[in-house]
Amino acid sequence: MPDVVFALIFVTAVGLGPFPGVLALLLHNIGVMGKLWAEAIEDADPGPSQVLRSAGASRAQIAAHALLPTVTPQLTGLLMYRLDVNVRSSLVLGLVGAGGIGFLINQSIKLFQFDEMLTHILVVLVLVVVVDRISAAVRRRLS
Repeated sequence: MPDVVFALIFVTAVGLGPFPGVLALLLHNIGVMGKLWAEAIEDADPGPSQVLRSAGASRAQIAAHALLPTVTPQLTGLLMYRLDVNVRSSLVLGLVGAGGIGFLINQSIKLFQFDEMLTHILVVLVLVVVVDRISAAVRRRLS
């Protein structure tokens, strides 16, 4: 279910403001990240896990010493991707009344304060660029 639908549900349930936006992004990301991380773990190379299992390691030891080091770069990449998506989604959620800078942009448009609107849009642009640069640096470092 899209995060905008969650936002509309939570705006109706708890009112306008940033809280329904946070709830919508949280609930949406729990589902998406659970699915993506489960697929990443399922696709991990079974070789190291089998070696540790044959040596008598417990499940916790297998997870800590074989599985986690194998999938950490992919899990971190997915996390950074979702952060990037959430920054952009927060703008749209604000336009439907779920708070944030999208709400400020919407208010500026309604009040014909286009100078404020332009400032808010520039803040969003800078924020997206900064998050994208940080995400790229983290991905490069993990590769």
